[in-house]
Amino acid sequence: MLEAYAIWERKVPLPPPMRDLSPGLRWHQVAHLIRDCETDKGHGPGTTFSFLDHVPGPYAVEYPPGRPEPHLDERKIHRDMDPQPDWGGIFDCRDYYILNFKPLEPNPET
Repeated sequence: MLEAYAIWERKVPLPPPMRDLSPGLRWHQVAHLIRDCETDKGHGPGTTFSFLDHVPGPYAVEYPPGRPEPHLDERKIHRDMDPQPDWGGIFDCRDYYILNFKPLEPNPET
């Protein structure tokens, strides 16, 4: 419990909430304008922008040319923590469900 409390004490506070958008604007509309605004500030060709969790919203991260966007191998992370479960199959089922809005039918041959 003391360790959990110490971690909680060291946590980084969230940034202050963004101010409300002008009436009639929505974040998905503003998201399309971010690249143009950043280009106008001098960010040149090859610069990419990413939203945290790839969800358009108020917090974007800039990646200058030559600096790739970091990616995590979620399957490898889970395999390293516990190699017993079939993480490939588990993630395949999850990904299928996300893309198709229905569960993956079991393969009768396996």
